[in-house]
Amino acid sequence: MSPHPEIGVPTAVGIWLDLDRGACREAKVVTADEAKTAAFVLTSEYRFWKQIIRKELGPIAGIMQRKVALQGSLPIVVRFIKSAEALVEAATTVPTRFLDE
Repeated sequence: MSPHPEIGVPTAVGIWLDLDRGACREAKVVTADEAKTAAFVLTSEYRFWKQIIRKELGPIAGIMQRKVALQGSLPIVVRFIKSAEALVEAATTVPTRFLDE
């Protein structure tokens, strides 16, 4: 996510997910440079991440609509679309307070 100083995010950040065979082994906030080293990187504006967490925008739809940029293999992501949807579904169950609300 790009910087948004007005809501308390002064520098670009990413969330690193260590995923293995359907399990999330770790999740952590990382710098934008660290995030770019991952095999798959999804980049988007804060407002679109909010839409994804609120189930208003699917991650694959976001990629296809160019609201979410993908660094990595789209065919692999599409092959594991059910996993991507399950990951978003799990993320939506985490109590969330958006920084601009």
